[in-house]
Amino acid sequence: MTQTIFLIEDEKSLSETLSRFLRDKGYSVETAYSGVEAAEKLPLVKPDIILLDIVLPEKSGIDFLKEAQKEGSEYAKIPVIVLTNLQGNEESFQKLGLRIALYLIKANTSLEDLHKKIKETLGNNSQL
Repeated sequence: MTQTIFLIEDEKSLSETLSRFLRDKGYSVETAYSGVEAAEKLPLVKPDIILLDIVLPEKSGIDFLKEAQKEGSEYAKIPVIVLTNLQGNEESFQKLGLRIALYLIKANTSLEDLHKKIKETLGNNSQL
């Protein structure tokens, strides 16, 4: 069964590059370009993993995640990899009680490294 990645990234050229790369690796990829669009699409996408930028129009990645992971939400257990250029913001997620699998800096993460981290995260999640 093909695993689905929900890519939430407002920079369209980066989103297209990541989507193409991940599809070539065998994943199904759904995209959203804003936090509001992501919140609307989440119930339809039913992803295996979420790649989330923090700085998004209309609703930040943190606000999207607060909504998605609220108590009792069926989406709270979906692993989330934050993919951002904001360094040192990882503690914000912990302080807010938000669960993330990884916090990666875009500029320091190659496509192959990202793919490796996705595989590791999905592998770890499947053991839960």
